[in-house]
Amino acid sequence: MSDVVEINLSTGQVTEREYTEEEIAYKAYLENQLVIPEPTEVEIDPNIQSALNKLKALGLTEAEARAIAGIGA
Repeated sequence: MSDVVEINLSTGQVTEREYTEEEIAYKAYLENQLVIPEPTEVEIDPNIQSALNKLKALGLTEAEARAIAGIGA
């Protein structure tokens, strides 16, 4: 089975071919460049954390309290 399918939109011609050496090298380069950062803990201002705790004590969910405080989930 071919790796690449090229379609000429003007003519409708379909061409199947293998990857070129240059395409293989570029694909390997891109895969090596992919860096997935480790998640880090974000410190919340103690005043904001206190407000979140008070909102949750009133019965709001974490998401609702964060929405009111204007911070992401």
